[in-house]
Amino acid sequence: MFVVYLSSEKDVHMLGNAYGYYTGKCYAREGGCYPITDSGITERTKRYTSRARAEKGAEAVFIKCGYVSSYEVQEV
Repeated sequence: MFVVYLSSEKDVHMLGNAYGYYTGKCYAREGGCYPITDSGITERTKRYTSRARAEKGAEAVFIKCGYVSSYEVQEV
């Protein structure tokens, strides 16, 4: 299984306004789209069956949500 970690920094490993682990949902507020995330892997964290699916999902969130600057796919 694979999960996606989203960040608002250009490098996922930089400290700052990191989002966290993607839950599979987003919300819109004041004209912007924001991902719903958790700081750790929980039962609501979106899990993907393959790395390719996780990469495709992460890329879709990256395009959809303007404040997401980088992402990382992790195997769990």
